[in-house]
Amino acid sequence: HIRLFIRMIRQEIRVLRTVCHQTLTLAILRKMFHDWVKGMQIARMLMRDFTPEHTIFYAYWLKNTALGIAMAHQLCDAYHGISRAHGHDLYVEVHRPAYLSFQLFKATHLDRIYFISEQGRSYFIRQTGISSDRTAVARLGTPDPIQEAVGQDESGEQESAPNVPLIVTCSNLPSSDVKRIPLLIQALSYIDFPLRWTHIGSGPMEGVCREMARSLQADHPHITCTFTGTVQNSEVHRFYRTHRVSAVVNVSRSEGLPVSLMEAISYGIPILATDVGGTSEVCNVRTGRLLPPDLTPEALAEALREFVLEQAPHMDRDGIRHYWKEHFSARQNHTAFAREIASHCT
Repeated sequence: HIRLFIRMIRQEIRVLRTVCHQTLTLAILRKMFHDWVKGMQIARMLMRDFTPEHTIFYAYWLKNTALGIAMAHQLCDAYHGISRAHGHDLYVEVHRPAYLSFQLFKATHLDRIYFISEQGRSYFIRQTGISSDRTAVARLGTPDPIQEAVGQDESGEQESAPNVPLIVTCSNLPSSDVKRIPLLIQALSYIDFPLRWTHIGSGPMEGVCREMARSLQADHPHITCTFTGTVQNSEVHRFYRTHRVSAVVNVSRSEGLPVSLMEAISYGIPILATDVGGTSEVCNVRTGRLLPPDLTPEALAEALREFVLEQAPHMDRDGIRHYWKEHFSARQNHTAFAREIASHCT
């Protein structure tokens, strides 16, 4: 498929220079070649093992699997496919080098790309110049916690200090520090009132964060820090059912549309989050408060004090849950997504 290779590489270099306004570097060229090979492997596998009749190929990420589906369509019109797009597979600025390969090719040769946020869809159209009718928004969702809790054992740890505010962060801890948990720990050093913080999740940065938390508590005994490590999602829900959480906090520097915030508002928990990616579509005046992406520890500490002590206690938790039900119910959103595929891609 040397002709296809040459055609795609030429188009990609042209897009890189005229649309993305980037310089072609050896690192980008290497990434381009690597992804083309992986995409071709996937395309050949699909064309070898699957007949195209009555089949829609679905990539959950807008990465090399989506590229392979698009290449299969380019090689044979009978092959059709769609892809979702989230965050890491969408925003070039979170990568080093700041490049994602063959995005315009995917958009051109997939039947449709479904974005989990309207902000992500707008970003992609600006980045590629693709016609908007080839894209759509199909939000993710979370299960209804009330239905999920039916018949489950609610025994276990209960609130030991319900009068002390409790904030929760729920994320992995990657080495890139995109979640910025160290920033939150630094902010806690400026907190002058009793506060409990629990982090749910683990990763390469956990050791650093635990050590920072130990130093913090030694100097600030009114702050309590707890790390749960990696737990099953059912344990996250159990935690929300058995604790009075004052706020769920997200200070990421980059996001798609955080499922952790969807889960929080499904319990009526107020949320405090940085205005990155599609976060503003789940965190707003009805559910919590948005923060600027470029935060100093002092500014974050002041926002925490205002939100936890003054704003969150007066928020309508039933109203927060109602917003979740309107926009982020898994049953509602996934059913609508299936109907969308059936009506537009068959």
